[in-house]
Amino acid sequence: MATSYTSLLGLALPVTGELAGTWGDTVNNSITSLLDTAVAGTTTLSSDADVTLSTITGASNQARQAVILWTASGSTTRNITAPAQSKAYIVINATGGTQSIVIRGVGPTTGVTIPPGIKALVVWNGSDFIAVAYSAPRVVAIANATSITMNADTTDVATQDNSQAVGTLTVNAPSGTPYNGQRLILRLQSTNVQTFSWNAIFAGSSDLLLPTTSSGGSKDDYMGFMYNSTATKWQLVAKVFGF
Repeated sequence: MATSYTSLLGLALPVTGELAGTWGDTVNNSITSLLDTAVAGTTTLSSDADVTLSTITGASNQARQAVILWTASGSTTRNITAPAQSKAYIVINATGGTQSIVIRGVGPTTGVTIPPGIKALVVWNGSDFIAVAYSAPRVVAIANATSITMNADTTDVATQDNSQAVGTLTVNAPSGTPYNGQRLILRLQSTNVQTFSWNAIFAGSSDLLLPTTSSGGSKDDYMGFMYNSTATKWQLVAKVFGF
């Protein structure tokens, strides 16, 4: 029988009695060295283009490495497609531009969006890559308008500098796919007092009601929410106004 390879990392599985006189080379080159890169190696991506990570069995490849370092400079969101199988990556978006990157599985899957300057630990959960941890909160500015739509897939803190005339500020249901216990903060700075109109997915409690108006006067108002998948609600857990 010939040497076969593991299904996840593509490491050699020599057969007993095979590779007479070359066993050491196969072990060193197709097991030890490749395992070394799987634990501590880095794939550096410097071209501003979507990329599918290489998956060569028994030899060096991009998908096996532990770290994915993005160093291209651009403004367009780029996709990094990895094998749709069990694997963890540390993904570093060190772009010299303003672009986000998406680490996703073959399919493609939805994946995880990583903003510029952010580092993330992502893992395959059986159907997609999900983020386990970020190096810093993902702060996303929302355009000055009479409504706010936060994206739960790409945002930890949403900010809006609102200079609209006195009126109604509609807070729409966040887009994306939230997970149980996910936290989302809204920071609003309004020139004029705005009356909130909340989508039904937001909920206050008996002792912490959803706010009805902003502070105005260009003061910062903070609202913190936690997603409850059982109730299918973004529940208000903190409110501090008037900074």
